Amino acid sequence: MSNFTCGHNFHLSGPKRTQQPVPQSRVELYLLFEGCIRHSTLWELMVQKSMKLPCRDEEVDEEAEEEIPKNLKLKLKDVISYMVFSKPLSNQDISEKLKLCIDVLLDDLEALERVCMEISEDARENGVKYFEISLDPYKFISKDKSSSRVLDVVRTALAAFKKAEELTEAKAGVLLQYQKGMTEESKEILKLCQDFKEENVVGIELAGYDFNIEAVVAEDSGSLDFLLFNPDDIAIFEEAKQSKIHRSVQAGEFGPSDVIFQAIEKLGAERIVFGYSVTQDASLYHDCIINKIHICTTPTLSCINGSVGLDKFYHPVVQFAEENANFSVNSGLPVITGGCLTQELDLVKSWGLTETHMAKAVFNAARSAFLEDKSKKELQKDLRKAFGMEDKVELEIMINHNCGMSDEDGVQKKLKVSF
Repeated sequence: MSNFTCGHNFHLSGPKRTQQPVPQSRVELYLLFEGCIRHSTLWELMVQKSMKLPCRDEEVDEEAEEEIPKNLKLKLKDVISYMVFSKPLSNQDISEKLKLCIDVLLDDLEALERVCMEISEDARENGVKYFEISLDPYKFISKDKSSSRVLDVVRTALAAFKKAEELTEAKAGVLLQYQKGMTEESKEILKLCQDFKEENVVGIELAGYDFNIEAVVAEDSGSLDFLLFNPDDIAIFEEAKQSKIHRSVQAGEFGPSDVIFQAIEKLGAERIVFGYSVTQDASLYHDCIINKIHICTTPTLSCINGSVGLDKFYHPVVQFAEENANFSVNSGLPVITGGCLTQELDLVKSWGLTETHMAKAVFNAARSAFLEDKSKKELQKDLRKAFGMEDKVELEIMINHNCGMSDEDGVQKKLKVSF
């Protein structure tokens, strides 16, 4: 315990005093494409396309409406106020907000390209060297969802991210995502994963099985049969595994640990997005740690949508860090949370995580990235260089030395890391 107390008569924090760009020393493995559009871009596109906020009709005086030019009705602050949480939100609330982000990009490849460029710029601004982003191309097509149009969306995104990398040095890997029940679409998604494996499509992701189960269980007399993954999804992931396509599944956000177990056992998932309920099953949790199953966490989002109750003091992210689980910290939906990766790191630091935990999480993410081995080694080398410790042993000693921990914290078991 420190013998010094902080003064209260003046403030020493802020403003930003650094002059150089933020070192690219971070990795982010879960971003949802539509959840990453800038508020300013969302607003500009809405104005261009004469779109309104969902509740806007009720707010505008009908008599005055015709007197107001369409492009002046909507203000940036209105968009920010609508999109960014000011209180806990249900998943339905979040889905409605994300639908607006999807609608503004619908059938607009030029806007899609712009968002890709800006996502890369924002990654650079937050010191991210490599990020993976989940994209469901079907969401951005309105009517003719033919293979050629899906292909156009994927090609546009890949080309834009590649172009952006040359400017920002932030590399993007794209996971092609599909939703539960998209049987025919999933086949096309898998084919695209196979066809564009050498062009930064790094894996396939399944969403839609993870939801609040209490009402469903009550209606179904306690049966958990609905948690079983569809045979079509199992077949898709089995083929993906045979094709050496990396596999990610969203599970354990609201659903029980059984969903995580099935995702790993039946789908061969290498990565679990969210995964908080894994701590409910001590045996499964232990197996995930031993087998280094990676868990992508989104701290702010977990508090907003109630997947981790605000009354839960020991947040799973903290538990993962203290018990050496293979986890990473991600922003997920910055358009909803109102901040990018830096905000997430500040949040978990306020919960007690230290530089040790943060460094461990960065290299967890780097080792768990869906990259080819050569690219993965290059990424880890770049990160060591950013840390100023290109010598592997030197960096390992630095992190295992419990940097940033107090003497009382030193009783924790040391983080056993290897680079």
